[in-house]
Amino acid sequence: MTSHPWSLEAEAVELELGHRFVIAREAWEVAHNVFVTVRFGHTTGLGEVSPAGRWDESVGSVISQLESVDLGRLAGPFDLAGVKELLPPGAARSALDIALHDLAAKRAGVSVAELLGLGGRELPPTSVTLSIEAPEVMQERAKAYADHPVLKMKVGFDGDVDAVAVIREVFGGKLRIDANEGWSGEQAIERLAAWTAPARELLGIEDPLSVLDGLSGAQRTRAAVEAGGSIAEVYRDSVEQTRDTFAREAPRPVGSEG
Repeated sequence: MTSHPWSLEAEAVELELGHRFVIAREAWEVAHNVFVTVRFGHTTGLGEVSPAGRWDESVGSVISQLESVDLGRLAGPFDLAGVKELLPPGAARSALDIALHDLAAKRAGVSVAELLGLGGRELPPTSVTLSIEAPEVMQERAKAYADHPVLKMKVGFDGDVDAVAVIREVFGGKLRIDANEGWSGEQAIERLAAWTAPARELLGIEDPLSVLDGLSGAQRTRAAVEAGGSIAEVYRDSVEQTRDTFAREAPRPVGSEG
């Protein structure tokens, strides 16, 4: 086999969280991550990912995938599109993609933003996530995020409509709602019909429906919400995304869950 200047190391890293993180499906106190280091000559790139068991991935499976990669198949350190030929969509490809971008930018002597032609542009606003807790606990944590432009709030539990109202008392920015498949189609219709926030305050509704509810649930929910009209414009994009997911035989997002 022809030698090449590439090398790769992958390792498991456990990161203890500041507090227990809860979503509709599960809860955890430690993040189980994979860090991958890619070297080309004397240049090093670092990538990271948190595999999700929801998508049949684990720390072990991701490390196994990464260690099986033949980086010599890449045309060189700037062959960023080549990662698609090395790994299928999933956490391992995501981690390797990050590492290769980091490495390419370092070899070019620029930031990743400059490498992508985005140097000098204002950074887009991102959100900070509020996990599921007792409403009073969520409200106190929301107060600490008052200076953030966007809050991503985990819902998908009994009383989540009232919890959003409690958060709204102390947080004046935009909201991104994430149910993590915690609603059935009927529950989504009920929750969204009860929503009082104007559409302009919502940036999106993520993973509203359980996979078990299927495409028919997404269609029923969309029809009911649009009939109500209050947040139909925001919700339409979420349902379209859900429909596309159900249309694929083996849905698998690239990268980690959040």
